[in-house]
Amino acid sequence: MFPGFTAFLDATKHEIPRPKNKHKRKTHYSGKKKKHTVKTQLTVNKQGLIVHKSPYAKGSTHDYTLYKPSHPDLSVMCQNG
Repeated sequence: MFPGFTAFLDATKHEIPRPKNKHKRKTHYSGKKKKHTVKTQLTVNKQGLIVHKSPYAKGSTHDYTLYKPSHPDLSVMCQNG
């Protein structure tokens, strides 16, 4: 179905308790989810194994903004798949 498939990459949000700090409340609020969240980006290979996990980011961070500094080199990570 996906010729040349090396890995899937997606970001996910995890709910956190409402921060007491006003600045943190604002930066970690996800308007889409209507909750305070942190975001993580995962890369999964053909076998379903997680080959890369990014550090946590603020919930309001866009997926591509998270991808730019932390994207993995898939040619090295998935060469055995």
